[in-house]
Amino acid sequence: MTRNAGGNVESATAEVVVGNVIGTFVTPSLLALYLKPLENSGFIQPDASGGGGLTGIYTQMAKQLSACLFAPLIVGQIIQNIWPAQSKRIQDQFRFSIISQILMLILVWSTFCNQFAAQVFNRVSKETIILVAFLNVALYLFMSLVCLWVARPPFPTRKGSKLPLFRGGSKEPALVQAMRRIVRKVTFGKRETAAICFCGAAKGLVLGAPLISIMYSAYGNEIQAAVTVPIALYQGTQIAIAQFSVIVVKRWILEGEDEKVEVHAPASDGVADGKSNGKIHP
Repeated sequence: MTRNAGGNVESATAEVVVGNVIGTFVTPSLLALYLKPLENSGFIQPDASGGGGLTGIYTQMAKQLSACLFAPLIVGQIIQNIWPAQSKRIQDQFRFSIISQILMLILVWSTFCNQFAAQVFNRVSKETIILVAFLNVALYLFMSLVCLWVARPPFPTRKGSKLPLFRGGSKEPALVQAMRRIVRKVTFGKRETAAICFCGAAKGLVLGAPLISIMYSAYGNEIQAAVTVPIALYQGTQIAIAQFSVIVVKRWILEGEDEKVEVHAPASDGVADGKSNGKIHP
């Protein structure tokens, strides 16, 4: 989505790598902390096959995810840095971007196949599915707005713009000017903002499905299929919303290059009063 919208693909790649690494190690601990086994619903708290609690989960994660996720990622980055031109030519020749999308569709298809084979949608009420779908939409939009607010804080930073309280010739306090300088330094460009918004709110099956299979490996396929329902619906939701947001973000990026934000320098007391050394300035 970032590439289609004209965003910074390199920033998106870095965000995905960092997010996947952090999410892999944080998710089991959060689930074990906030979810407790309930009667007739013991699958709520994650448990790996063979027991061992969190230690067993992290042990299996280190084995499986290192082999299927982190090792290919590290090897791929090494190859691209050693032979960048050859890697780029092979990617374009064999259409790796299209292949990755096809593999993603296969993963989504296999996840839904497991859910239908386990008859999850027959056991889960329609009201629950509708509620999860609406929650997914609200969560995606909310996280996208949060990412947009963090990447480009809504603080007037353009040259000559002032807060409404200090318009009309009044002088801005030093604190406001300092805040303006800080906001200018932490504000991202349009292409980087697109990458942050698309990646920050995204939750995919590429990492979610293997994590679920590891964290709930002590339970049967039916339980694992039921747990994947929310993330599978979220995957479809974010793809549908992103198709429309790509058009909007691409048009926003193409409107023009980001203007460099300059801090509105305070005028001296004499200039602010229209006087300097006894002379009136126009």
